Amino acid sequence: MKLKETLETKIPTTKTNTNKKKLSEIPEGEKRTDMSLLKKNEFALILMGALLVTLIIFFFFFRTSDPDSPSVPADQAASSTSDLESRMEKLEQALQGLGTSASSGEGGAKESVGINPLEERVARLETAFSLKMDSMVEKMGKIEKHIAQLTTKSEAAPDVPEAKPGPAVAAPEKKIVKKEKKESLFHTVQKGETLFSISRKYHTNVEALRKLNNLPGDAAIFPGNNILVR
Repeated sequence: MKLKETLETKIPTTKTNTNKKKLSEIPEGEKRTDMSLLKKNEFALILMGALLVTLIIFFFFFRTSDPDSPSVPADQAASSTSDLESRMEKLEQALQGLGTSASSGEGGAKESVGINPLEERVARLETAFSLKMDSMVEKMGKIEKHIAQLTTKSEAAPDVPEAKPGPAVAAPEKKIVKKEKKESLFHTVQKGETLFSISRKYHTNVEALRKLNNLPGDAAIFPGNNILVR
């Protein structure tokens, strides 16, 4: 019995942590794939932001280059096109830098994992961006042609010939027509007559009779008065 007790005391009892074993059992390849997926998500978000910025620039540019809008001077159009070209070059450089950094960080993961749906989506976005760039370049070429046509038209405008003074036309002589003086006509007021009845008789109006005879508005006429009619 003593030998058994001594053996039991000598044997150490160790407790194993199952969680540590589970963590140690996870392969390193899966950890790398998780890190590569995170990097891919960041790259996709950056690409989406850059594409949104370019779409906003396209919208404002197409809105300003509407054919129904009034024509822009050649100097302003040339400066706007040069500014847009410089901005597009900066965006292309930034996207190329992001693509190289993401591709250098994801080189080892692509060998083990293979093509991911996220990569296909990024490739589609890149193709769409390249198509937009091609259409943008075509429209820029059309604008430059339009500006060149305007400049050639302005340079080739013919000089307007100066109008030569013609022979002076003699003014026609004005014939002086002597107006015959009409004899003044008077009317003697009868009983019961008014200015209105007299004006109707001589085809005139009351105001004309008042002006001819210098009568105020409230003046009355009486039988026997002589009133100037003409």
